[in-house]
Amino acid sequence: FPSHDTSTINKGQVVRIIGAAGQVLQVNLAQANDAAGCEKTFGLAMSDISSAAEGLILTNGLLKGANTSAFTAGDVLYLSALTPGSLTNSTPSFPNYVVKIGTCVYANSSDGEIQVELDGFTTIEQIYDVKFGSPPSNGEVLGYYRDWETIGRAHV
Repeated sequence: FPSHDTSTINKGQVVRIIGAAGQVLQVNLAQANDAAGCEKTFGLAMSDISSAAEGLILTNGLLKGANTSAFTAGDVLYLSALTPGSLTNSTPSFPNYVVKIGTCVYANSSDGEIQVELDGFTTIEQIYDVKFGSPPSNGEVLGYYRDWETIGRAHV
């Protein structure tokens, strides 16, 4: 039952966790244009949620009654880098982040269906076999010998 302090979150919009108050998660609209906007992507609003109110978020399963008229059944849906909380059927390009939200099951303006199966983005530092002695810096090169590790700097 997340709450939020922004304007109304509409049914089917993508939200991310921004904190907690007591035993209630706080959310706002997610966006794939930077890491902070999408790293804690949580799910889709199951109904309209008024400002400062609590509501239900679907993290996995079938969302029914959504406006999916912009999509075709079978489209893979991603978090939009352009519009907070929105979905797109185009894979975001670099420097934006790719966050798969799910698949359009039925395209319709009022009775659309989305199979929600979140697959968040991964940064290279989060991959288990990539090792850095310190945070990576510009020009460093990765090499592989049993594990990926920093092997030096490239001069381009």
